Amino acid sequence: MASNANNLQVLNALDGAKTQWYHFTAIIIAGMGFFTDAYDLFCISLVTKMLGRIYYHRPGSPKPGSLPPNVSAAVNGVALVGTLTGQLFFGWLGDKLGRKKVYGITLMLMCVCSIASGLSFGSSPKSVMTTLCFFRFWLGFGIGGDYPLSATIMSEYSNKKTRGGFIAAVFAMQGFGILGGGVFAIIVSSVFDSRYHAPVYEVDPVGSTVPEADYVWRIILMVGAVPAILTYYWRMKMPETARYTALVAKNANQAAIDMSKVMQMEIKDEHHKIEKSGSEFGLFTNDFVKRHGMHLLGTTSTWFLLDIAYYSQNLFQKDIFSAIGWIPAAQKMNAIHEVYRIARAQTLIALCSTVPGYWFTVFLIDKIGRFKIQLIGFSMMTIFMFALAIPYNHWTHPQNNIGFVVIYSLTFFFANFGPNATTFVVPAEIFPARLRSTCHGISAASGKLGAIVGAFGFLYLAQNKNPAKADAGYPAGIGVKNSLIVLGVINLLGTLCTFLVPESNGKSLEEMSGENEEESGSPEEKINFLNKEAGNTSPEVVPVVVSWTETSDTISRRFNFQPDGQLHVKVLNDSRPIIHKVSESFINTFFPSGYPYSVNEGYLRYTQFRALQHFSSAALSVLSTQSLLFAAGLRPTPAQATAVSWILKDGMQHVGKLICSNLGARMDSEPKRWRIFADVLYDLGTGLEVLSPLCPQLFLQMAGLGNFAKGMATVAARATRLPIYSSFAKEGNLSDLYAKGEAISTVFNVVGLGAGIQLVSTVCSSMQGKLVVGSFLSAIHVYSTYEEMRAAPINTS
Repeated sequence: MASNANNLQVLNALDGAKTQWYHFTAIIIAGMGFFTDAYDLFCISLVTKMLGRIYYHRPGSPKPGSLPPNVSAAVNGVALVGTLTGQLFFGWLGDKLGRKKVYGITLMLMCVCSIASGLSFGSSPKSVMTTLCFFRFWLGFGIGGDYPLSATIMSEYSNKKTRGGFIAAVFAMQGFGILGGGVFAIIVSSVFDSRYHAPVYEVDPVGSTVPEADYVWRIILMVGAVPAILTYYWRMKMPETARYTALVAKNANQAAIDMSKVMQMEIKDEHHKIEKSGSEFGLFTNDFVKRHGMHLLGTTSTWFLLDIAYYSQNLFQKDIFSAIGWIPAAQKMNAIHEVYRIARAQTLIALCSTVPGYWFTVFLIDKIGRFKIQLIGFSMMTIFMFALAIPYNHWTHPQNNIGFVVIYSLTFFFANFGPNATTFVVPAEIFPARLRSTCHGISAASGKLGAIVGAFGFLYLAQNKNPAKADAGYPAGIGVKNSLIVLGVINLLGTLCTFLVPESNGKSLEEMSGENEEESGSPEEKINFLNKEAGNTSPEVVPVVVSWTETSDTISRRFNFQPDGQLHVKVLNDSRPIIHKVSESFINTFFPSGYPYSVNEGYLRYTQFRALQHFSSAALSVLSTQSLLFAAGLRPTPAQATAVSWILKDGMQHVGKLICSNLGARMDSEPKRWRIFADVLYDLGTGLEVLSPLCPQLFLQMAGLGNFAKGMATVAARATRLPIYSSFAKEGNLSDLYAKGEAISTVFNVVGLGAGIQLVSTVCSSMQGKLVVGSFLSAIHVYSTYEEMRAAPINTS
């Protein structure tokens, strides 16, 4: 029998501990490493323009020098490659040697390589760029180790109640790192610009880059080591986490001693409760795949998709600011002032959206949960990205610049009050202690793979479609607008993959990882054992029929409960008015036999909101279908739109259905969540269809993606229907209840279609009307589903 980790007093003490000073100490010690991580990773985007001016100046060129595509990709991406490697290596090492033993190595590696990056030697462009890339690779290698180790240490030090907030607070130091990099770059560039006056490039191409500019980028890169150096001593003083010591190293005595000092309380040695079990599975085993395979797929896929969008935005945001006029054309600035303008724009974004987003997560993650925050974040990023992309030409006009920046800032806000924080938190909570650091490292490495795709791919992808307008050395791309559309689709995929990740809010690490489960005996053996312990040896119960009669002034009914669980009702005498008989006929048609006695509490409320949900869904389908046909160049009548909706619905959703069908096993344990997911997905698909007339050139892509989403929604809705109906059924009347529920759905679908026909003929004849009414119906649709699930008396895991 495997040890029950939850019985260890030291772990119970950590789970139930009140917030104490050692929690804040751990946040600061781990967080300053992340301050350095963010500073070092993102400060390079502040100085790449300057590097191009200094080392790749072309005499006679109308534009300042810029890094060649291969050099730019290397300088921007090599640290990410190092980070990916470090996450895998140090994640594995943290489980093998312990968190503390390798924690100091990563910090010292970051400090040394930050300084060395600024000291990149040589006078030729090739030597400077080569040494810079070399040191930034190893800088990334150290940064990579900080991800799994900091997250794991913080999760294993925290209590159940505020664990998410503590881990998120460590990660939130990234926001201050980005902000600190921008502020320091502003200070350095301002000092040098005032001390060494230089003309703009178009006046004096050579004189616009003063020799002292070479110090600016070096100082900016080197200063990132300072905060990490200041915390090195305290990082070395931290004891090993109790969970690693007790559950992995199997030394409960040392764990009790260490935590007694940290928590300043007496904790008993319980070494006798730690047993080495041969049943502990490894990473590459069938048991791991069965228990945590889907979890690991969820954490890796969401982090991968998030970082594609997040890093691509950060790396080409300076080009977006140029396009909307926040940063003047390069030839109208000198080299140092260009750094100032880029840093100022990045600082404003960090101050207004990035930092607040992180800290919203810190304060709310333990209140509303990881899953909801991540789902909201990805969904809002999708919406705002499409809002930027579809009318992109509108945003490039000078009078609309502020609106563009506001929406662009909101995408960063919801990235950080969303998946950028939760993808870091969840992998540190849901895997066993012996694999926790490794799995977090794998998840983080998947994210950095996405960051590499964003950093390298979007340098090329976001180039102008016109080769003459593309940056020097780059081939023509798809343009900023289409790049933003691609990012919107990526965020939508992240929304879907979020449903692979479990909710860990309020649960202990051992409860989430399954380490507190006894592994001896089959489920049947355990049940038999519990029955014997309880003395449950009673003979088989003889089935009987239970009957009773209910009589009022106008009607008498006889009720019979059969041994098979069926409830039968017979009217003995009925002298009621005709209106009452019609009402009962309606109830008998649309409600299960014996209602309300034959169903569990909440069924009426569930039915009311289910009817409203089907009404709004049907009306939405007419709006979306007519929009699709308009986008295709047709001008259908409302009746034609209604007829064609069934053809489109049945003809374009099969791929989505096939993909969602593979997730059926997960729907059994969480039918409420998947039911809400189905309707959110349906509304996303419908929204794409309604918006399709705005970009008819993308008709096929938007229609296909919309119907793909609706196909997945259809499978998820149908798969969860039976368990939800089952929660209302009493004693074998499931088929009756199901049939009556579908009758109500059919009626309100027809009513909704009729309403949709009227709407597209009147208020929704214009695109503005469709957007307003469609948003309103979508809100009703999702709200009705939410209320349905609240009414359903079903327990979810």
